[in-house]
Amino acid sequence: MLIEKGNKVTIIEMLPEVAPNLNAIVRVDMLADFEEKGVDIKVNSTVKKIEQGRVTFEKDDEIHAIDVDKVVLALGQKPYGTELFYMLKQDGIETMIIGDAKEPAKIIDAVKEAFWAVMSQDF
Repeated sequence: MLIEKGNKVTIIEMLPEVAPNLNAIVRVDMLADFEEKGVDIKVNSTVKKIEQGRVTFEKDDEIHAIDVDKVVLALGQKPYGTELFYMLKQDGIETMIIGDAKEPAKIIDAVKEAFWAVMSQDF
């Protein structure tokens, strides 16, 4: 969705691979689509800092940074509370809480909410 709007997309993933628990057929198709569209994937990487216009991450014991206009965080299935939300908001970074971080929901509802959250942004 973001790439179709002309955005450069980088995925920073802590695990050694993206979406390891996704259905194998769907995952292969998704990764092929990412490659075709030029999505930059950084595996075995940990986000260390999010600032206005910049994300700093660690990979292979080295610190890297990329310039960004927008950041989309996917932090898993459990709500993490609102600490990160308020920290980012306090730094002047536009934020929104969706999915299970806002309230427990069915997966289809969370996906719809994420879709409409992205569509409402000026990317």
